[in-house]
Amino acid sequence: MMDRRVILTAGGAAIGAAQTIILREVVDKQYGQVLPQLGNWGYPSVLAGIVGGGIATAVGISGKLPSDTSLALLAYGVPAIVGGVLSALYPVATTPAARAAPKLKLAGATTLKPTATKATATAVTAPSEIRA
Repeated sequence: MMDRRVILTAGGAAIGAAQTIILREVVDKQYGQVLPQLGNWGYPSVLAGIVGGGIATAVGISGKLPSDTSLALLAYGVPAIVGGVLSALYPVATTPAARAAPKLKLAGATTLKPTATKATATAVTAPSEIRA
């Protein structure tokens, strides 16, 4: 049987690497940059990789958790950070559908014809007396 530490290391690394791929293919393409001020660094895959991986790595290095937990956090954090940085350096090339302007179509008739309207004047009468 495999050693528990090998399973934790392989599992953490797999999740850290898969996170970037899934976020790039699904979330980045659907929503685009969530922080456009950051340019390529504002995509969800970049932010999740760098922030999430950074926190996991920092907690894993801190030594305040059991060694197996620290190992799993490090195994997840390092690939997540690397994936986030690579995602910023090579952003998704497609325009996100959520940011594109919607195309509106009229239901029913395809052409509109102006209709003539008759202007009429109506008299407005003021009340003769206001009662309190």
